[in-house]
Amino acid sequence: MEWGLFGGVFLAWCAALCWFDVRERRLPNLLTLPAASVALAGALWVVVDGALAPLIGAVLWTAVNGAAFLGRGMGAGDVKLAPTLGAVVAAAGGVPSVLLAILGAQLLTLAWALSARDRTVPHGPAMIAAAVLAAGFAA
Repeated sequence: MEWGLFGGVFLAWCAALCWFDVRERRLPNLLTLPAASVALAGALWVVVDGALAPLIGAVLWTAVNGAAFLGRGMGAGDVKLAPTLGAVVAAAGGVPSVLLAILGAQLLTLAWALSARDRTVPHGPAMIAAAVLAAGFAA
């Protein structure tokens, strides 16, 4: 996958989300919802060409985070961030890369919480770091 301009915009978007989540402890709808809409539209678009991975990746990461949200394990912003990251990672490396990114995000958040001795650390930066690493290694 060629990243080009998309990669630069994606990384800037990721940086903004990390800044907000660390500073404000929230992921703004203004950044998550339009991106999720575009990611889902793109994932549906490529299904026409037979590429199911981006749609599966978006749904998979959203389902995992949605279940955690229902159990009060994470915030709604993390659920709204998931479809975009899932679609991008799956487009770069398929569904196995998404599974690795999900696991990586959980482990990064756990490590952060343990090192900070705080049970309530933001999960968005860990999701983004894991997604960027998984997509980068897959590309």
